[in-house]
Amino acid sequence: MSVSNRLNSALLTLVFLVTTTGSSFLTAEANGYDTAALIELLKQQDPATQALWLNPSDQSGLALYRAAVGLPGFAYLLILHDDGENPDWPGVVRYTRRELSNRGWSTLSVSVPPLPRSAKTPTTPVSDPANSSMDAATSLTQAHPFNQTLGSALSYLSNQSGLPIIVVAIGSSATLAAQLSPFWRTPQVAGLVLVDPSPAANSKGYPIESSAIDFALPVLDMVPANNPRSDPKRRLTPLNQRYRQQILPGTSAQFAENAHLVGKNIHSWGKQTVKNSGGR
Repeated sequence: MSVSNRLNSALLTLVFLVTTTGSSFLTAEANGYDTAALIELLKQQDPATQALWLNPSDQSGLALYRAAVGLPGFAYLLILHDDGENPDWPGVVRYTRRELSNRGWSTLSVSVPPLPRSAKTPTTPVSDPANSSMDAATSLTQAHPFNQTLGSALSYLSNQSGLPIIVVAIGSSATLAAQLSPFWRTPQVAGLVLVDPSPAANSKGYPIESSAIDFALPVLDMVPANNPRSDPKRRLTPLNQRYRQQILPGTSAQFAENAHLVGKNIHSWGKQTVKNSGGR
């Protein structure tokens, strides 16, 4: 069977989106995607990408690694996609993963496990709304293997070299990552980028409170000017020099179209953050 026929067979469970320019993009179904088909497609379209398993023993935890191209690598980007997407999702994930590897970043985009659809938030009344938000976030984080994925990804990068790591978390991953403050307290993690944080499934829309973020770590919070998926005002801390909120034009839906702008901001902020941390 030809490569083309094998791909057609493997991609029966996937959906192709055709852009206005006529190029096709691979997208995932609601709760998963065909990893074999994605790997096969990348072999043809992006041979510079190395597909690997964070858990080799059972071939789970797909991650896409792209070494810095042409320039000496000065840091890693660890990319966490939004719920329902995949590690080469069109838009911010794909642009950041591929294009920034041409600007001195070695990128690792990992497959984030689906959010649990049956998760329930605590029903015990809490007087402080911020604490209530934190309780809901903690419940979801503990019930979901998100932190295990992070641990495996960080361990993989740490074993490669001691270069600084900037974590880029998108949508629901940004919301969950912001709640894992103690998790980031490793010298190699130099900063955290939140891209349009969205409420996690069944969380009743809990916001990320500024009190939930550990500002010992530099944070770049990028949100759209119109219809952000969570209220960015709740995260404003004007007196904290380690937190920067950046408003980008458009809406959440237009972030994919503005992926180059998101990537440019990640690169400039991340490079300065790495420099300030003592990296190159």
